[in-house]
Amino acid sequence: MKAQILDRLKDKAGRKAKEVANNAVQNQRSKYLEKLRKQRAEMDSSNYTCAIAVSDNTAFYEEDQKTRKALNSFGQDFLTDGRINLNASDRIADATDPYEKALSQMEWGEMMMSWNKFKSAESSFLKAEKNFIESGKTENIYYAKLLSNLGLLYSNFSAYEASQQYLQEALNLRKKIIGEQSVDVAISINNLAVLESHKGNYTKAQELIQQAILMAELKSADKSILGIMYNNKAYFQQMIGQNQKALEVYEIALQVLGDEKGQKSLAYQRVAINKAIALQEIGKLDDAIALIEKAMKIRRNQFGASSPDYAHMLNLAASIYMQKQDYKKVESYLQDAYNIYKKKLGEQHPSTAKVMNNLGLYYLSQNDLKKAEENIKKSYEIRKNTLGENHPDFNASQENLALVYWYQGKINEASDLFRKSLHQINQFIASYFPALSETEKEQYWAKFKPTYMRFYNFAMQNGEKHPELLSEMYNAHITTKGILLNATNKIKQRILSSGNQELIKEYNQWISFKEQLAYFYTLSKEELKEQEIDLVKFERETNDLERKLSQKSEIFKQKVDDKLHTIKEIDHALAPNEAALEIIAFQEFDKKFTGNYIYVALMAGKHQHNHPKFALLGKGKEFEEDELNFYKNMVRFRKDDKNSYNTYWAKIEKLLEGKKRIFVSLDGIYNQISLNSIKKPDGKFVIDDFNLTFVTNTRFVPDIKEREKKAKNKPNKKALLVGYPNYGDKGTIPSLPGTKKEVEAISPILKAMGYRVDVLLDNQATESNVKKADDATHPDILHIATHGYFINEVDEGSNLVFGIEPTKALNNPMLRSGLMFAGAEATMEGIKNDKETSNKDNGLLTAYEMANMNLDNSELAILSACETGLGDVKAGEGVYGLQRALQIAGVDAAIISLWKVSDDATQELMKIFYNELKTAKNKPDAFRKAQIKLKEKYKEPYYWAAFVMTEN
Repeated sequence: MKAQILDRLKDKAGRKAKEVANNAVQNQRSKYLEKLRKQRAEMDSSNYTCAIAVSDNTAFYEEDQKTRKALNSFGQDFLTDGRINLNASDRIADATDPYEKALSQMEWGEMMMSWNKFKSAESSFLKAEKNFIESGKTENIYYAKLLSNLGLLYSNFSAYEASQQYLQEALNLRKKIIGEQSVDVAISINNLAVLESHKGNYTKAQELIQQAILMAELKSADKSILGIMYNNKAYFQQMIGQNQKALEVYEIALQVLGDEKGQKSLAYQRVAINKAIALQEIGKLDDAIALIEKAMKIRRNQFGASSPDYAHMLNLAASIYMQKQDYKKVESYLQDAYNIYKKKLGEQHPSTAKVMNNLGLYYLSQNDLKKAEENIKKSYEIRKNTLGENHPDFNASQENLALVYWYQGKINEASDLFRKSLHQINQFIASYFPALSETEKEQYWAKFKPTYMRFYNFAMQNGEKHPELLSEMYNAHITTKGILLNATNKIKQRILSSGNQELIKEYNQWISFKEQLAYFYTLSKEELKEQEIDLVKFERETNDLERKLSQKSEIFKQKVDDKLHTIKEIDHALAPNEAALEIIAFQEFDKKFTGNYIYVALMAGKHQHNHPKFALLGKGKEFEEDELNFYKNMVRFRKDDKNSYNTYWAKIEKLLEGKKRIFVSLDGIYNQISLNSIKKPDGKFVIDDFNLTFVTNTRFVPDIKEREKKAKNKPNKKALLVGYPNYGDKGTIPSLPGTKKEVEAISPILKAMGYRVDVLLDNQATESNVKKADDATHPDILHIATHGYFINEVDEGSNLVFGIEPTKALNNPMLRSGLMFAGAEATMEGIKNDKETSNKDNGLLTAYEMANMNLDNSELAILSACETGLGDVKAGEGVYGLQRALQIAGVDAAIISLWKVSDDATQELMKIFYNELKTAKNKPDAFRKAQIKLKEKYKEPYYWAAFVMTEN
């Protein structure tokens, strides 16, 4: 009995102790929650609910200090070795109720995200998601908010696929719970708009942000939210070149945010900086200075003249004064910024390194090479220690030091640093490009292309004494030329439409990994450590997934050519009487880019030197415009051209002694010249003395030569011939009866060669039937005879441009180039009524649509129409138009025209060409012979030289 009483007393004491302990835990949790909500009350909720688009994404120091102070107030339970404990949210959440636990974890995650502690935020949000699901409460506004939070978080990580999924789910759930019209729905639409801008889809972003603003105004959204939305609208306009409109909308955003309290907000500062950068970009430097000085004053009043945030504003202002050539202010501001950073953050800090790098560039512009070297060298060492050698900022310092050595005459030191810098960029490209959209690639390449341009200037100036630089210039050019031509979208479409769910899931995961890697590489070593990101492990997991995908998908294996190509492999493939010629266009650089383009020729081949032969061809406006217009007019008016030989060919010919067949890769304005048409002083044309084989890049020469060795007697060859479309009954688009004769003349020749020939004429010559070529026909030869078009100028205020909304057409030359098919006349009439027709079978096949066709099995495509070779010419990338479309679609070779062609001459050329194809060694040889034969009848180049064949 006594023992039982003792046991009961022990149990009671145990229960009491447990109750006291539980109460202590609950009290501690309550204190944490109270502290958390107090901290959140001091935060601007727009920081973690409404995405903002910014030109300058540097984190403000004072915000970070506020973060650290707040975290310290939570005590050691939330910090481990000075870093946030990823399980910290568990100390706040209720241990028994999963729903309450989810809410607390979400609140903690929001606070972490607003402080840019993304890894801790992710950990909290994912735990909250799990607890929401466990509680069964996923049909409420809080779960919708969590989804939105995750979407914004992954957008910050640059994990756009995951971000898209979460943001869309949040939008759908909010519409379901609250209705189609609400502030929360407007915020969700805004967040999707910013995501689209991150992906480079500015037209889509503009459409979404306009919806968001209208809804937010209708529902009387808070000014902080509305101001951010107006900022985003302005930013999207700025990104597509609508600068004046952007400035007007930035001003609206500032007015919305700009009461006395609002001007001190982070959002106001961001918008002010955005507008200042926009003003700087269009040359309104005084206005930009006034705005940035005002923002500086606000920051100085808020945090004092010794604040790193004030130093950041000094750095921004200095860049504008540099452009304004107010050099005293530049040096003064940068020196002040350096002193602040050094005092507050220390010498070994990325911000200190950044301002030292800028000081070095300033001294370089002033030809003070000693101070330039001193500052850039320090920046180089700091970034090496704090960021690591794989960081883009370290690579920038590395290149800048190469520039200093160049101007000091230390050519070997400069060469070594340029070499390392270019190698690092190649690594970046190999890592990131496969996962990027076409627009994202353009933006990414725009950051790195100037490095190549500077190196080309360096190599050109020093190549005579250091010929190895010419080889490196050749290697760099063939590795990067046409870098944006990779058919990423086509690969993605085929994988996503494969029906293989496991492959699709892994592909999307790989995209997400790549996007996150791109973000992680921008972090310093300290930031990686603080956010507990194991970069090496993440790289390994990404590479493992990539290998897995390559084993499952042949098309994925071909996703990107990340090999560094060299002149040696080209030399090896060439016969003694052959050469490979790269014409390279690049901007002139003399401590800054001058705006003039330089044209050089580099020739590979078997000769006594181990490095390419070099010729400086010309530069500047006269070479690119005046002389080019003279050449075009001589062709157009059938005049004897005695100038173009000396301008565009004479210096090249000196390189070609003993060579007969020349593989030529064109660049810049040379894409608009038919080199075969140039008349020599002896009265002969280039075509008479040289067998020019045009290629998109001479790195493909070994592949082309291997392809030519293959047997021609391929079984089951197919040809698709399209011509004489019935454009309509009104005659507003001229009919082309000659194209019917052309197709009817070609068909029997191809049949005699063993081709199965399909012919589309009249009402059958439709856009949709041509598009079916990739699904059903898979033709070896695709021959299209119709009208072609290219719209050179687009007025933003105009109606539709050949069925395309003008903003889209303005930003994408592939939408301004195309071919006309049956029914095009009705479309052109519809355009007058402002009906957009870009995705319909409208008789207009744009280059953009053609690029998405699958013509990988096609040996040859002929666009027998006027000016099918026209488009936007971009140095290093070729012509954005139909020719580029065929390259992306996968055609081995394409024949296009450079000017308006004679119907009779075209019919005859095509007929001769197909007959020559029966016996010729290869397609370029057959085409050359056809042009020479046509030249016997039509002496002027206008008739026989309009068409150019290019091997892909």
